[in-house]
Amino acid sequence: MATDKKAGYEMVLKTLKYVDIVKEDGKTRWKEKDGEDPLSRMGKRDQKAKAVGVKRWRQTVFESTAEEREEENDAKLTFRERHIKNRLNWKNQKAEVLVKYTTNKDIPIHSKIVEDEIEKEGKTVTAADKAMARLAELESKSDEEKKDGMSYFQQSDLIDHLESLARDLEQSWSRGEKVKALRIVIQACKLLSVIKVPQCYPSLFVLTATVLDVFGNLVYERIYNNAVELLGVKTLPEDFKPGELPAESKEMCRNWFYKIASIRELIPRILVEMCMWKCNRFLESDKNFFTDSYLRFAKQIRGIGDPLLAIHARWYLCHKGYDLDLELQGTIEVEYAQVCLDDFFFCRPRFEQNDRLTKFITTAGITQTEYVALFSPVLRWLIELVAFKQQTREYLVSLLEKMKDNGGYAVVMQHLLGSFNGAHVCNELAQIVEFIETTEDETCSKGELWNALGAALTEHPPPSKADKANILNRAWESASSSTDISDFMKGAVVWVEYAVLHLDKKAVNTLLNDIKDKLSVNLGFQGQQKELKQLLTLIIYKWTNLDVVLSLDSFLPLLDMLEGQIKREFAFRMLTSFAESDGPSTKDDVVIGSLLDISRSLHDPLTSLSEQDEKNHIAALILGFMDKVDYGKDYEAQLNFYAECRRSFHKLQACITETVSSTQRLMTAIAQSHPIKSHTKKIAVLIKSCLTFCHITIPSIRDPVSRARCFLSSGYIAMSLGFLAQGEVLLHAAFDVINDFKGKEHEVTNQVKEVLPLVMENARLASCADKNGLWLINAVLDITLARTWDEYSSTKGMIIVECMQAVVPLYQHRVSLGEEDEVSVEFCDVVSRLTGEAMGELKRLSGILDNMNTAPTQHPILKSRIAQLAFSLYYTIGSNCVVYEKAASLLKKLWEVFVSSLSDAIAVSEDKVGADTKAHEMARLARLTVQHFSSSSDTQLVEAVRGMTI
Repeated sequence: MATDKKAGYEMVLKTLKYVDIVKEDGKTRWKEKDGEDPLSRMGKRDQKAKAVGVKRWRQTVFESTAEEREEENDAKLTFRERHIKNRLNWKNQKAEVLVKYTTNKDIPIHSKIVEDEIEKEGKTVTAADKAMARLAELESKSDEEKKDGMSYFQQSDLIDHLESLARDLEQSWSRGEKVKALRIVIQACKLLSVIKVPQCYPSLFVLTATVLDVFGNLVYERIYNNAVELLGVKTLPEDFKPGELPAESKEMCRNWFYKIASIRELIPRILVEMCMWKCNRFLESDKNFFTDSYLRFAKQIRGIGDPLLAIHARWYLCHKGYDLDLELQGTIEVEYAQVCLDDFFFCRPRFEQNDRLTKFITTAGITQTEYVALFSPVLRWLIELVAFKQQTREYLVSLLEKMKDNGGYAVVMQHLLGSFNGAHVCNELAQIVEFIETTEDETCSKGELWNALGAALTEHPPPSKADKANILNRAWESASSSTDISDFMKGAVVWVEYAVLHLDKKAVNTLLNDIKDKLSVNLGFQGQQKELKQLLTLIIYKWTNLDVVLSLDSFLPLLDMLEGQIKREFAFRMLTSFAESDGPSTKDDVVIGSLLDISRSLHDPLTSLSEQDEKNHIAALILGFMDKVDYGKDYEAQLNFYAECRRSFHKLQACITETVSSTQRLMTAIAQSHPIKSHTKKIAVLIKSCLTFCHITIPSIRDPVSRARCFLSSGYIAMSLGFLAQGEVLLHAAFDVINDFKGKEHEVTNQVKEVLPLVMENARLASCADKNGLWLINAVLDITLARTWDEYSSTKGMIIVECMQAVVPLYQHRVSLGEEDEVSVEFCDVVSRLTGEAMGELKRLSGILDNMNTAPTQHPILKSRIAQLAFSLYYTIGSNCVVYEKAASLLKKLWEVFVSSLSDAIAVSEDKVGADTKAHEMARLARLTVQHFSSSSDTQLVEAVRGMTI
């Protein structure tokens, strides 16, 4: 009876088993073949999406510039590690010198030196021009200044002058004016011999050294390139020998040294010779040559009478010696640096006995202590170089003995503590502490000495806890007595780090309380923002457990002292540290509240003018924070957290979307913990609250595709959990969004394709939940037919075919309930409608193709689309429908359309290779489909596909 009724329709659905129908508690449900229910499958998909989101967050956060990555890495280093990183780093120490050694005084330079440089500009300057310039200068000076033949510069002007010398040197060299380049270097060196304002002398020296380095490199590269050219090779071996080089190159090298030897003045001659000494690699093969020659230089510098100039010449010697030693892989002995350091120990006690030096220091307006403090960067380099080669406890002890024999110098002790291994320092701790507490030398303050000791002990602390605490107490007493807030904060950074690494929470808490009290006086924190940020940063990086960090009494008050951009930078680091940590998720309200406040400090300043990259970065950090908040079984608290995030981060679309996704995951977790049959009233209310949250939040998502997907997935979960009314409301809202899709043809097509799978899953789920899921299929069909599509598009037809494939599970469920006869008419009507619309779309495209004369370039594209649509419809009907006479006829017709369109697509395509590859792939799938149909138990289907070949 039912079969006769079905036979009257063009299409009748098969009851193929795509899903298993099960009955639980009197209700019918379906499961996939693998045994998973749709909610479990969605939970797995959510977990996968969450993992992808975390990966994307990590990529977003760490896609930064090299400078940002370096700054981030530096922030994670200890004070000691940062110091070690800067050891013997000429570039970094040069920058520190230029910042530290400055003056507002006029710096006198001999006018002859300046006048000799007038020609370096390449201009023609007459005697009258020189006279006018000189008169203008003399008029601006006092009578005493007019007699001394000096020109006066501000330090900034002198820096510009030296930088221009370096540029002119390279330009002269590139023009082939080698003699002029040498003259420029000599004039730069002469500036060092005029010491009238010693306060800025270290800065003047490092700038002059830059000019010397440029010249030395140019000469070396000239000889090197000459040798490469004559040998006909691209490069020389790293360990090349003089015997392998052409005689012409070696002669060129000797000529340069002859030129240098002819310089009359001692200072330019010795400095230029040192800058070029590397060129001896082209002449000398004896491995001891450089060791002996640098030792000769060290002794030769003893002939320079001015202590300040002499020690800076030693600095340049050790700078060039270290660079060459690295290139020669450590073959140069460090004896020359030891001689330089011993010479300082020998000369230092005689400074006070030198009347001429005493007069000069008095005239310069500084004290003996301030004068010796100018030696600090040089002593640092000398001691670091010696320690680099002689890193032993015995050598440290010998240096300490030398200091004791010569009266002891605080500045030397500071650099000894910074250069030698922390274990060696710890072994001599008693002697060092005694020196710090008893010294009266002011070349370095006691606070700086304690800081240097603290940095060394951070690396290797005393063995016993009592000794650790004793050292901290003595050092902190000295730091707290400082009246200079800047000096206090420098010590605070070091000793807080020491306490964090080697002592307990109580010690750290005590230090932070003292720091808070000190900074609160007269708003002292306003001038110490960078130091305060550094201090808080090292705490969160060393103690990754924020529960412990935020339990410190003064951490949050200190955090509140940060202001403006500094606070934003710290907020970035704190959120990154929290999200990046491997610790478990948190449910601590103090931690969550603090991180919410920090996140708001990043979010609230955002405006419509903010850069999108900045918004993405902030959103990524906040999502990382949200991901690590987990209240466990306290679902209500979790939902309240998401509501707070929605309120707090409304300017970031990614955060709004994440609150919806997280709430959906929360509902899935609730369902897995509390099956539907065991739902209590409280659980039901909670799930309804989650659905209400989604319904209210989703409309604020701007992207229509994301909005539609969120509505569909929320409706899917609602229906899975048995909340049918709420599910229908959400699905209707989704269709309103889909109906309003706007944009270009391909954009709308992509949008529809993205949401279509979720629509089909909802249709199947609605049918299994004792609801008629056909209304969803009809809704999709109505929207598809009502929309105006591009005339060459096959999207409309493909959507119809997708709807046909979705009808099968719906029909299957009704059959399993014994309602086949009652619902067959309705389902067959839908299938007939879908088939008719699909065939109509196929005919429309074929008609366009037959009448196409104006756009021949569309032929292969349209042919390919027709073939794809015909095959999709062919496969859908053959797989899902009972093949009666009309169905068999339709299959044959679709096959013919598919084969002819595929052949024509290849024939008219300009890209034969590409079209042929695509056609072969489609043909392979078609052959497999026919083979599958031919082996079917359905004899009518086997008969229908007989003879179909391609």
